[in-house]
Amino acid sequence: MNSIVNAIGKLVAPCGLALAFLAPVGGAQAGRYQVLHTFSGQPDGADPWAALIEDGAGNLYGTTLAGGANKWGTVFKIAPGGTETVLYNFCSRRNRSDGQLPHDGLIMDKAGNLYGTATYGGDAEGQGVVFRLAPDGTETILYSFKGSPNDGQYPYGGLLMDKTGNFYGTTVAGGPDNDGTIFKLAPDGTETVLHSFTNSSSDGNEPMGSLVSDKDGNLYGTTSLGGSDDLGTVFELAPDGTFTLLHSFTDSSGDGADANPGLIMDRAGNLYGSTWGGGANSRGIVFKLAPDGTETILHSFPDASGDGQDPVGGLVMDKAGDLYGSTFWGGANNDGAVFKLTPAGTAAILHSFCQEPNCNNGAWPEAGPILDKAGNLYGSTTESGEFGNGTLFRLKI
Repeated sequence: MNSIVNAIGKLVAPCGLALAFLAPVGGAQAGRYQVLHTFSGQPDGADPWAALIEDGAGNLYGTTLAGGANKWGTVFKIAPGGTETVLYNFCSRRNRSDGQLPHDGLIMDKAGNLYGTATYGGDAEGQGVVFRLAPDGTETILYSFKGSPNDGQYPYGGLLMDKTGNFYGTTVAGGPDNDGTIFKLAPDGTETVLHSFTNSSSDGNEPMGSLVSDKDGNLYGTTSLGGSDDLGTVFELAPDGTFTLLHSFTDSSGDGADANPGLIMDRAGNLYGSTWGGGANSRGIVFKLAPDGTETILHSFPDASGDGQDPVGGLVMDKAGDLYGSTFWGGANNDGAVFKLTPAGTAAILHSFCQEPNCNNGAWPEAGPILDKAGNLYGSTTESGEFGNGTLFRLKI
């Protein structure tokens, strides 16, 4: 059984049961950082693990892993003024058929419908679901995973939608070897397993994140394990089903280990991401992968007090090519940080999170931030805040 499955499996219970150098920026960061919402747990959400999305009106949408009316996660909306609305409480139907424990974020179509995954629940044996949430709050289960050997199970990452309405995603387990899958879900609900991972030296294991695609329909993603040294991979899946291992992380010569979920792609086809571990100081890296598979280490996080350590979630890039992300540890209080990395390789801490007794403004982010048109970063932390259940924040850059 996969390591991540073992970890998240401990959370599952019947509905209703509880569950270059990083130079710190000075005191000016406090005036640029604002907590938009603190999660209270119940009936509000708790532990927001996923990245946010923003609509054209400036509303933010996301999921919480826990909390809500049934204590097993929510979908929420934050208005520009900071007002939160819980749009859906998971585990609202008998036998968890509506889903449970949404680990990743959402996507939205032109009609305002939200789509996402929940890692557990569904009408099979609780192997996870793909769901749609209409603007009026009606949830529809589009697919319930069946599990190994013929299907995936436990969708840990989010979804990607193409122009014709097909969804693409990954499951952290399932398939013949129970090492995870890549799937396609057609608009009529037909699911196809596009690739089953095998944890061999030429394949990956435990794909935890969402996928990205290029203009030709090739899919790209990461696995947390597998590859030549079983330390994670970056892969490509062509429309004809051809699977290519683009990079195996080795934790040698400054390379990373334990690839984080989520990649981004620039206009030239370069991929960018981060790893939780590895690098020159064993505290993670930010990397660039060229279309020919050449990897460049853009930054190795230092093992030093006050600096970011162990990057989490995905990255976001601005028009100037600057990258932004979050670290789970490090910062001035060792409660995590938001960082900026320039194309020249200069890194800086934009904000250090902290919890009581220091300032209680959030701690331990699990997802990377998003960037709006005005140059504000929005993100979440899983701990701290007034009730200790996490926060949503805005950071002006």
